[in-house]
Amino acid sequence: MKEVLFLGVAGILGVGFYIQNPFGETNVYNLPAEEVYKRLSAVQVEPSGTGPYGRLETTTSGVPSKSVTWHASGSHANFECTVFIEPRSETKTALNATCGGASPSDGAAAGMVRTMHRKATIELVDSTLDGRPYDPAKAEGASAYGWPADPNPQDGFVEASGKAIEMERDMQRMVREAEKNGR
Repeated sequence: MKEVLFLGVAGILGVGFYIQNPFGETNVYNLPAEEVYKRLSAVQVEPSGTGPYGRLETTTSGVPSKSVTWHASGSHANFECTVFIEPRSETKTALNATCGGASPSDGAAAGMVRTMHRKATIELVDSTLDGRPYDPAKAEGASAYGWPADPNPQDGFVEASGKAIEMERDMQRMVREAEKNGR
């Protein structure tokens, strides 16, 4: 009987955690907007295999107390990730992030790649504002848990699969046309 009661309580708590984050908004920091901007705009992202933008050269720009943007580029990729700063009070600031850009090899998965960059950017923000090292494992999504949705939604797996099928169909059509025209 104790086991059933325990499982029932655990189940209710689990559903509660799933429906509403009991720890509050993870994208709200106990820092004034000016301090958030100061810390984030000072971040120097070095090309590495473990940083938020891989081996891409990255520069930082921003609008004081409004946004910070990281521009990451290389010979085969170009990304831009922006964090928007929204003061909630004199001592609290809410953030949101979005990423754009792509690499030619992303193809149908470009939206999913941008989502991965957004999660890495959120971990960069979280680690910077918490005063800890960037953690690539947390960039896979743990830091992004509780953040609001991307203001510019990206394609997920279903959309990417649909685009891949459409691209394959287009390639087959072009091959048939080339064969028909004797090329």
